[in-house]
Amino acid sequence: MPEDAAAVEHLHRLEVIRERAWMLLAAAERGQSDHFIPSPEAVSTVAVAMAEAIRGEPGSKASGLGDAAGPPLANLWQHLRDEHSAALETLSDALAGGDAAARAKSGADLAVLYRVLAPAGLARETTGLADLVRAFAAGAWSAGSPGTAVLDAPGLRRALAGDGAVRLPPAVADLLADTAARQRLEQLASGLEQRPELFGSDGRFGRILDRLTAAEPPLAGEPGERATTVQPPGATSAGLAAQTVIDGLAPLIDPIVASTVRIGGRLVGDVWRHPLAWAEDRSRELVPFHSLLLALTLDLVEPLQEAGRPLAALDQLPMPASRQLAGQILRLGLVRTRHAAIARLRHPPGSDIVVELRALAVALADRLVDRLRAELNWTVHDLPVVRLIGPLSRAAEKWRERPGPGIAITATSF
Repeated sequence: MPEDAAAVEHLHRLEVIRERAWMLLAAAERGQSDHFIPSPEAVSTVAVAMAEAIRGEPGSKASGLGDAAGPPLANLWQHLRDEHSAALETLSDALAGGDAAARAKSGADLAVLYRVLAPAGLARETTGLADLVRAFAAGAWSAGSPGTAVLDAPGLRRALAGDGAVRLPPAVADLLADTAARQRLEQLASGLEQRPELFGSDGRFGRILDRLTAAEPPLAGEPGERATTVQPPGATSAGLAAQTVIDGLAPLIDPIVASTVRIGGRLVGDVWRHPLAWAEDRSRELVPFHSLLLALTLDLVEPLQEAGRPLAALDQLPMPASRQLAGQILRLGLVRTRHAAIARLRHPPGSDIVVELRALAVALADRLVDRLRAELNWTVHDLPVVRLIGPLSRAAEKWRERPGPGIAITATSF
């Protein structure tokens, strides 16, 4: 493999996301950070408080009243169940006539639309998400017949062009007025059009499930021998490897969320520079996050299950380094700031402050979940770090014990 291509692939490895995050945490703990001081004692304090909150949740394994393996996954589908059940029912009604494969593809279509629009302010508590789901169920993003719950490239183009036949609720139309959101949707449409081998001639995102879930045909073998089914790389009889999903989605998502970092002329996605990230290859001083890729992978858990190839081993996934997570670790006191400018100013996504804080958030989430598992006597299977998204958000909202400062990040993609 050429050196440039190998470096790009390396920066998409899930273990490398964690490795670089822990590298910056170790540097900060050695006092090499100009901006942050990790607070080891706060990890235990926060873990104990979170464990108590989890024990108090009805139906939680820790409460003794249920056998669920850890808190629910705070992805799109859980948000809809919790906050917008009526909109979810509208979508279910629209998909009622289809089989499992059709439902899975539509679920994937909605997931990518939501994730691309979410940074524009599509908060789960607002009516915007419910309106988006209803518009999707009515076929607003499809070039096919009305009422087709599909997202395809021609449908995206029609909506972006303001086609009068496409009726969008005001909250969704307002999202399309956001320049950054429109740009991301344009890039999504272009990516769908440029990869017909993945998304078909109509550029439908949901068709990627065919590639992700397909197994190779059985080997013929010798006459009289039992045929053997060969799994595609990254797939096992237990499910689909998270890395396989990341690799499959990256060519589409990387240009949508890309920083200015290029390797061999190719944009490498949510990857940023920081001088404390050491390597001996082309990835030197580069810190990968791929936050939207990771969040979209979590949103595909249910569609993949519906398609018959569940995602295996959620513990392979690091915590998505979102703006929300960065703010939460500050508020919870897991890191302290070295200077007042962190809270006083607005910071671009490529600043050392933001890159470092996001890396610290990923590593400290791993450290926090280790402590939380010990507190609850749970395993990695019970509580992969991505199941902390919801509990960590609730803990930060309610935190009253000397809450840390906030931070304003001018990012449009995470």
